Amino acid sequence: MILFLVFFIAFANVRPAYVIIEIVFIGVFLIRAFTRNMRLEFYAYWSIAYLLVGLVSAIFSSYITVSFQMLISTIQVLVVTNLLLPYIRDNERNCDLFQIGIILAIASLGIRLIVTTPFSSLGLMRAGSSIGYNANEFGFIFAYGTTVLSYLFLENRKKIYLPIIVVFSILCLLSGSRTALAVMLISFSIQIIGHYTQQGDILKFIKGIFFLGVILILLIILITQNEVLYDILGRRVVTFFESLTGRETSEGSTLIRLSMISDALDLFVKKPLLGSGLNTFRIYSGYGTYSHNNYTELLVSIGLVGIFIYYSLFIWLLIKVIRLYKTTKEGKYICVVALVFAALIGDLGTVSYYSESLYVIWLFFVSLIDRKSINSRKMLGVSY
Repeated sequence: MILFLVFFIAFANVRPAYVIIEIVFIGVFLIRAFTRNMRLEFYAYWSIAYLLVGLVSAIFSSYITVSFQMLISTIQVLVVTNLLLPYIRDNERNCDLFQIGIILAIASLGIRLIVTTPFSSLGLMRAGSSIGYNANEFGFIFAYGTTVLSYLFLENRKKIYLPIIVVFSILCLLSGSRTALAVMLISFSIQIIGHYTQQGDILKFIKGIFFLGVILILLIILITQNEVLYDILGRRVVTFFESLTGRETSEGSTLIRLSMISDALDLFVKKPLLGSGLNTFRIYSGYGTYSHNNYTELLVSIGLVGIFIYYSLFIWLLIKVIRLYKTTKEGKYICVVALVFAALIGDLGTVSYYSESLYVIWLFFVSLIDRKSINSRKMLGVSY
């Protein structure tokens, strides 16, 4: 399981090694699922509904081949995650191993970048591109990795996490992704505020706000004063805010993305219920690429029905975790809230519905939530 996670996140484009490991993983875990009488949970039903609406939209798409290619990729990642989930839910040891596997996989991606990229080239281009990864997805992986490690540090107070958090944060910044930066800041802020609010002490809460403010100031100084980070990320952040205020900028990325959103909404109106088929925005719009916004991309692809089904997973997670937090007051649920809100906000600036790595990282949400159900089954002597 850990070997598969490492390849799935850090070496997905290293063929044929990745393909062989994935086939072995699916074979072994399929046998495990059938011999352990795997039962269907919300995630499985959600996967089936999501695939069905994708299938229907693909059948009626004018570009059926393009849509079916994306649908096959989606089936692949949903099979993998549905096989992982029963393993995570089986017992606490498996849950811990999965979380360790996630950290090792993200760390492996960072090590791969550092080892294979000449030191003189680091900082000259957005991190991830030198190893064939989309820079935005690379940044997202480390943004979520930073959030997960922050949770583990706040819960366990093990100082070993601190240097890894720093490295993950720097790799996120080097990706040059403004959206990944926003995701990291939002999720980290929710965790810090939630953690110190949970203490029930106003002084500790003030301490948390002060700590958060210091981190934010240091980050602003870092991306605006460090030449490398300014060229990769700082300049893009500055021009983003300039474009929002109507000032002329030399970087048209924000204006292009706003135009993409407008065009996507025009396309959505033509087929509002089930959309035009997965991955067809790039064809109909003429841009030749995705719309850089998960909401508009899904509206064009699978319409209102599809986007409702897709985001029902996040709504379910939020409802469940808020209920659990009210009854237990455990800090791990704050981490899930932070990750879900960060994902929802992050989708404003990227397309994540076909990101294989992010699907697996999102299972971390469920692994935290299911600790309670794992312990309940243990006390009742129930297994499956």
